[in-house]
Amino acid sequence: YADDVTVSGNTLTGSADEEVYEAGITLASVISDSGQSVISGNSVDGFSRGIRLQRWSAEDGFSDDVEILDNTVTNGATNDENYGAESTGVGLFLAGVEKLLVEGNTITDNGNAGLYVPGVTSDGADNEFDTFLINENIITGNGNAGIFVDSVYEEAVLDITNNIISNNG
Repeated sequence: YADDVTVSGNTLTGSADEEVYEAGITLASVISDSGQSVISGNSVDGFSRGIRLQRWSAEDGFSDDVEILDNTVTNGATNDENYGAESTGVGLFLAGVEKLLVEGNTITDNGNAGLYVPGVTSDGADNEFDTFLINENIITGNGNAGIFVDSVYEEAVLDITNNIISNNG
């Protein structure tokens, strides 16, 4: 397990397609007790899931206090063969995180949703976040919804403000 992870300033180019699954940047069960984990200033192009937050199993727990800032995520490819079309081809796949800030990103031209929040994590648990802030992003030209949130936990804070969301499927 990792604590206080930073992934910054990278250029990632994938070759995902309908048969080949690839994830660009993945953080799984990252606990940030003494600070924040940050994914910032990256260019991610051509993956099944450009930036992915994931919980592998119930024993891992949820990631906490993650910021996704000022990234460019483009050209996500849907992949029916592995994970199913509804959750691939997305710019950001966000599951298994309790506190999350997504701000200042450009998420464009993905085959599916720009930002996808499934109702359950990979281990089948409810995807119950506490605080989820989606602010000041540009989300355009994606094949499905600009932002797709499957469900929201009753006491959760979901704040979607000051984004440019246009020309999505």
